Amino acid sequence: QDQEILSILKNSVSSLINEIKLSFEYLRRDLEKEIKTIFISGGVSHLYGIKEFLSQDLGIEVETWKMNENLRDFPELAVALGLVLA
Repeated sequence: QDQEILSILKNSVSSLINEIKLSFEYLRRDLEKEIKTIFISGGVSHLYGIKEFLSQDLGIEVETWKMNENLRDFPELAVALGLVLA
């Protein structure tokens, strides 16, 4: 059953993975930046096996971003903060 869930997950996010890979390639080629770790948050971080799946497919470390207590009231800031940290 775990393999079935992972198969469905892979089919569902394969186009997203390809877009992430293109973004990483752009950073490597044009900006000479290397991504070492990505952080996931929100609902996606609760998907079964998502961290392992992303890590394996992208070849980098994937961590769950734990929001600071002051930010718990403003979850919509997660994307803006992620962009700032990039």
